[in-house]
Amino acid sequence: MVDLVGIAVFGWLYGLVLAGIGVMIAAMTTFFIARYFREPLLRRFVSLQKIHIWESQFSEKEKFWHLVWLRIITGPFFDYLSYAAGLSKMKAGTYFWSTFFGALPLGFIIYYFGNTSFTKGPIGIAIFLISATIVALILKNIAQKELTSAEKESLT
Repeated sequence: MVDLVGIAVFGWLYGLVLAGIGVMIAAMTTFFIARYFREPLLRRFVSLQKIHIWESQFSEKEKFWHLVWLRIITGPFFDYLSYAAGLSKMKAGTYFWSTFFGALPLGFIIYYFGNTSFTKGPIGIAIFLISATIVALILKNIAQKELTSAEKESLT
């Protein structure tokens, strides 16, 4: 919803830049909250055992690309990833850039095609919202399958 307002008020490019800045501020804030408060606060939200298992299996480069992929497929539901990354030993720079590159494609699609839909009137907006919902559901399904298979691999 906020993205639609951003498109309407600022246009697709400026709206995308402002949204990107907001996403990065939010992601880095949750990352550093997790770093500062650690397990006592966050064990309610994130399975610490899964984080430690995941972290032990991958190099810094592999963590970067896995996080980029998770950002792409989870899109707006990334707060849990931010907390989990904050609990890991991942470098803040690695986290920043993986978040940036992972959030950019979905943001571009939402803003560019959302703007295109606005120019087509109510029918374009309806088509965009329906399409975005379908894509979000597909990506959520893919993310759940990927995370489930990753959990199974980490237990073997």
